[in-house]
Amino acid sequence: MRHLALCLIPLLTGCGREQNTVVIVPTIPADLRSPCDGWRGSAPRTEGELLRAIVAEVSGRKCANTKIEGIDAILKGAEDEAAS
Repeated sequence: MRHLALCLIPLLTGCGREQNTVVIVPTIPADLRSPCDGWRGSAPRTEGELLRAIVAEVSGRKCANTKIEGIDAILKGAEDEAAS
């Protein structure tokens, strides 16, 4: 009897008002989907390599954050369009 009650719960939660689902597929440009470069070499061993690694990582993170902001703007625009 306990198994029957456990099986009825998911069935009863499916009953009720019919919901309409709207799927929005925004187009994201390929340049926003491409990876950003960072430090690709081995672990830095000298101060010069360390400085080059730091500069490469900083520029890579700035590139990635800019792409994330662009994708976020596209998605927010699609959400606003769907809400109206």
